[in-house]
Amino acid sequence: MASVLQPLTSTTLWLDILDSSKLTVFYFYSENAPPCRLFGPIVEKTAGEFAGKFDFYSVDIDLAPDLAQVANVSAVPTTSVYDGPDRVDRLEGANPKGLQNMLAKHAK
Repeated sequence: MASVLQPLTSTTLWLDILDSSKLTVFYFYSENAPPCRLFGPIVEKTAGEFAGKFDFYSVDIDLAPDLAQVANVSAVPTTSVYDGPDRVDRLEGANPKGLQNMLAKHAK
């Protein structure tokens, strides 16, 4: 099965995504952070469960530090939900139940 999480490294693409009216989830992580290595597969599985309700993007902050800065991400893992250009929710840390609850709350 193909990944639902699309890698994102471009600030220009970030702005294009936020310019849409879609619900979008951004997962900010670092391959160097142990919590991210443990939480990543959970995010991937949960994204699959909510496919079609959100567009999902993953941002490796080591490869795209400018995106982390633009999104005001100071800790990883951080998962944010946007409705168009507006951030409507944010989860910091590796919290599987919190992720599930956050996505269920905003799924249309």
